[in-house]
Amino acid sequence: MKQTYGQHIRANAHIRANAHIRANTHIRANRHIRANTHIRANTYIRANTHIRANTYIRANTHIRANAHIRANTHIRANTHIR
Repeated sequence: MKQTYGQHIRANAHIRANAHIRANTHIRANRHIRANTHIRANTYIRANTHIRANTYIRANTHIRANAHIRANTHIRANTHIR
């Protein structure tokens, strides 16, 4: 019984991780997570680190968009030389 309970908790935390990625940032503002984090402190920390990696990659792609805009301004300089 103890083994099944432990595996069941991990399954729930894994499923919630996917649906909670977008909800995490939204719920954090409500401070309601503090109660949840206290109950699932161990499982929640692992889910957070996993989600943070995904959100970090998105931040990098966002920066690339800015670098692309700079390339466009560089082309304008070339047209100015003409």
